[in-house]
Amino acid sequence: MKIYAEIEIEGIKPILFHTFPIDTLSRSKSKSGTAGEDGAEWKKTVLMTADRELYIYNSYLCGAIVAGGKQIKIGKATLNKKVGGTLEVVESHLHLGLHVPEDDQLLRKEDEDVYLDVRSVVNPMTKGRNVRYRVAAKAGWKTKATISWDDSVLSAEDVKACAENGGLFEGVGDGRRIGFGRFKVTHFKVKK
Repeated sequence: MKIYAEIEIEGIKPILFHTFPIDTLSRSKSKSGTAGEDGAEWKKTVLMTADRELYIYNSYLCGAIVAGGKQIKIGKATLNKKVGGTLEVVESHLHLGLHVPEDDQLLRKEDEDVYLDVRSVVNPMTKGRNVRYRVAAKAGWKTKATISWDDSVLSAEDVKACAENGGLFEGVGDGRRIGFGRFKVTHFKVKK
């Protein structure tokens, strides 16, 4: 039987936004800036609504919960394959309730709720360094979602444990390998 639960998460580390822009595949589009140095890059890679509210895709949370299953052993296996086979996040976009300031008011101040993160990154193909401009939200960002799974495969306790591990060890958004996007589960309630 399919089980539904409400989950709320809160960021314990800042979250970075750098989504792959599909229009980069088009060769007819002119680019601003130079290779590796484009101050307007964040405008094409941030996830925000028309009224500038930040959001993440449901796949971000789903991926974090599935990855959290790697930490839980069942016999010789782990839970991540079972979780990946049955878990769904109902909403397509998970809103953070934070708004991106107008372009000229987006500052490089990490104490702002939403700020411009500018740092050096390594291109894995060339091993060269580029400057990356990304919108970030400081720790304390929040979102909620409805998740579902099949209870013949997983218990509610298993899914909650996977979500908690996903927040601690995986996170959401960009820069997860260096600790960004980590979260804690603040609410987990199975719907009747």
